[in-house]
Amino acid sequence: MFLLQMSGQPGSGKSILSKKIGEKTGAVVIDNDIIKSAILELAINEISGDIAGKLTYNINFRLAENYVRQNKSVIIDTPCRFQFIIERGKKICAEYGAKYKYIECRISNYEETEKRLKQRNKLPSQVDESAVVKENYGEWLGQAIFPEDEYITVETDQPIENYLEKCLRYVNS
Repeated sequence: MFLLQMSGQPGSGKSILSKKIGEKTGAVVIDNDIIKSAILELAINEISGDIAGKLTYNINFRLAENYVRQNKSVIIDTPCRFQFIIERGKKICAEYGAKYKYIECRISNYEETEKRLKQRNKLPSQVDESAVVKENYGEWLGQAIFPEDEYITVETDQPIENYLEKCLRYVNS
């Protein structure tokens, strides 16, 4: 049993990889964007994006803990820009005997990122392509927080078949 924390900038392929790993391992995928979008849709103009974000992370980890307690592997699909995300995930793992795993999805090609952002069906919680300005792209790449122990980074500007097996070996190790 594992708890996998995904990480990466918008458009890096976290959700696609999360779904594939979930399909192959039977893990439950908790998608940050779906939860935050549901909150924003319900409370439109009533709460700020920051409050919606805090609520979303709390729900993410409450769900993760519930599933891990049931001996189910879990994938948390978020950008992972805050240290408390790693700490809370590791705490759940320690309490219920799950392995903590972390995969960073990285795409260095700005044009590919921009293309992906334009092509996706955008949810209310997701940034649009205009928010990822080419001049500031390096800042997006540097916002992830990493665990002190083992993790892997995958270059997601290549076909998923090129790195899916590596990710599956890692989460199953």
